[in-house]
Amino acid sequence: MLKYSFAVLLGLCIASLSACSDDYKYEPAPSDTGGNAYLVAPKSDTVKFTEDQAQKLIVRVARANSAGAQTVALSSDNKLFKAPTDVKFAAGEKAKNVEVTFNMPAGKSEKVNIAVASKDAFIYGLPEITYNIIRYKTHNVTVALGMFGKQPKLIVRSYSTNYVLLADAENGYDYDIKFTIDEKGVVTVPAQPAWKHSKYGKVWVCGNEKDDVKVTADGVNGSGIAGTYDESTKMATLKLIHAVPNVGAFGTKTDYILFP
Repeated sequence: MLKYSFAVLLGLCIASLSACSDDYKYEPAPSDTGGNAYLVAPKSDTVKFTEDQAQKLIVRVARANSAGAQTVALSSDNKLFKAPTDVKFAAGEKAKNVEVTFNMPAGKSEKVNIAVASKDAFIYGLPEITYNIIRYKTHNVTVALGMFGKQPKLIVRSYSTNYVLLADAENGYDYDIKFTIDEKGVVTVPAQPAWKHSKYGKVWVCGNEKDDVKVTADGVNGSGIAGTYDESTKMATLKLIHAVPNVGAFGTKTDYILFP
């Protein structure tokens, strides 16, 4: 019975293969490959800038055929970003970095699509890249750390409602602390590693104003609500639990961040 079943299955497989090969039709590649230029990068990318960095986005443009000289045009769908329309290639030049200048306020983010003009785009290459541009605003803040009892001057960078208290192993946390301040002044600190303990290793923090944080085997869970930001005093209050996953918590301490 096994031999018979195998023979039947083998016959069906051969018949299927024959049918597929009979039905398959070869479609040749198109002779017209469009233009000659394409972009070298992922289809989308996030690029971050600080206030002191030049507002220049670097885009890499390449050519399928580099035999002769050529001028390639780029385009931008965001008026803040000036894409050059005359990228010049010398004979033999395969690829080059191109500067796309922009002008956006600090503390903002923008989205832009940079593309090779349709007349110049090589159909087998990447014709367009979507960039998410973040330009941070820098705040030289005074911080009172509840866990450590220190009042150092640290740096916070922000854009929109997103904030980052930069790591400072000597005066503050060993890791960047990410938090948000929404339009109502609510401060949220999601669970994240914050500092290193000599015995326990990574210690996590999480906003715990509502006293709803639970220590789990692989981290801490809670709403992350940490406190409020007072616009009149420029003070943000962050009640943070300090905990070691699968071990326990050191308790909830309050950090105060005074913005200039």
